[in-house]
Amino acid sequence: MEQLFLGIDQGSSSTKGVLLDSFGQHYHEGAIPVSTHTDGEHVEQNAHELARSVQLVADDAIRLANRLKRNIAAIGLSVQRSGVCAWEQSSLEVLHPLLSHRDTRTGDRIAALSASHSFITERTGLPVVARYAGAKIALLQEQFPDPQVRVGTLDSFIVQRFAGDTRFLTEDSMAARSMLYDLQRGTWDGELCNLFGVQESRLPQIGASLGQHGTYRGIPITAMLGDQQAGLFGRLVEGIPAVLNLGTISSVCVATGNSIVRRDGFVSSVLYSEGGNQREFNYLLEAVTNCSGPIVELLHQRMRVAPEVPALNDLCLKAGEIYPIAYFPMGSTGTPHWLSEVPNLISGWDKVNQAAFVRAVLENIGNFLAQNMLALQQAEIIPPGQGSIAVSGGLSDLDYLMQYISDVTGFNLVRLGSREAAARGAAIAALQHYLKGRGKLPLPRDQERRIFAPQDPKPRARYEAWMAIQEQARAGNWQPDHVFDLS
Repeated sequence: MEQLFLGIDQGSSSTKGVLLDSFGQHYHEGAIPVSTHTDGEHVEQNAHELARSVQLVADDAIRLANRLKRNIAAIGLSVQRSGVCAWEQSSLEVLHPLLSHRDTRTGDRIAALSASHSFITERTGLPVVARYAGAKIALLQEQFPDPQVRVGTLDSFIVQRFAGDTRFLTEDSMAARSMLYDLQRGTWDGELCNLFGVQESRLPQIGASLGQHGTYRGIPITAMLGDQQAGLFGRLVEGIPAVLNLGTISSVCVATGNSIVRRDGFVSSVLYSEGGNQREFNYLLEAVTNCSGPIVELLHQRMRVAPEVPALNDLCLKAGEIYPIAYFPMGSTGTPHWLSEVPNLISGWDKVNQAAFVRAVLENIGNFLAQNMLALQQAEIIPPGQGSIAVSGGLSDLDYLMQYISDVTGFNLVRLGSREAAARGAAIAALQHYLKGRGKLPLPRDQERRIFAPQDPKPRARYEAWMAIQEQARAGNWQPDHVFDLS
């Protein structure tokens, strides 16, 4: 009987599932939306709802496999990173909602550590920002001092709630995003814990990304990864070392093998680990763009624009010859500057129609990503001769944005068959670990859907104009009538 492998990606807007055979053929893709409560810097989610959505996606895939008379051999999980919640150890009652990766209420704590930022970055490979988990863990440990209350990232809760594992566990790719993890040694770091005011004794045990993470309905869970790591893992086995992902958080991820590669302003982290006590590590270098999801929300809620990709694409194509330039960090610039409290700026706002505004803020997403792609190419992290990069995520279906990024950067952008890159990568990770030592590993392949090649030099001039506005914003030298008020 042909074995199937289930990958589940629990993301900030939905939970997705992908069912593959050992050659990468898709038998099923499904998704369940999840809710988010946003109030300024507070961005929370219901941890029980998130865990329940994982269960529902799994049950749907299991029912399909039964109808096909196929066996699901293993499950891989991909989980949104850096969110933190609190729950009671024995009952699994959630005592505090998940503080999302977008939640920045710990900004004052981060600012108070300014004298130690260089040390933290050197030890962890991370910029010191409120989006990561360390200060959130400290906040909830203080709020719930009882050691019977577990405070951890979402993967730790899902391992208990979904996988039925009573241990308090995390894995390296998730721990490495906490600012409490020594990237070189692959362990929690006592000095970092003391800096953040975190009780190290209350942190979960760190295990390998590829390994045993419990079972669901008798099916072993053999992989657990952060979402961007899972997306890159799925491409890496196909020989693709770099992935551009366009989701709520957009990123450019490049696998660096067993070497930790550092570049100022970029994120050095764990791609995945495997093995027992002597774990083996693979690393990545990542550029993060934070504005994608907030911009789609802005267009939908403030501008009354349908968030579906066809509507956005249609507006971009109808915008005409008015080309305002928008610099919209939406609260945080991400890589490489990691600035907050920078305004959203747009040229000629009083003359901009709706379609031109939509096109400008979407090109702004492309400009943030292009800036990082070009920097990685210049540093030869993405080899200059490579010429193409795989793309995934919901906004990768936006043809206008794909063509714009290709025109600006000179890259061929390859949109592959599976839209759910993280779920697919989690399934492939589960497959790879399950079959290890059982003979030659298959090489799952994904079919190309479309290649976007450079066509038009004019977008490069708009990118250069955007870069000029960025420099003005960084210097605090912007025109007041260019500020777009989000209130």
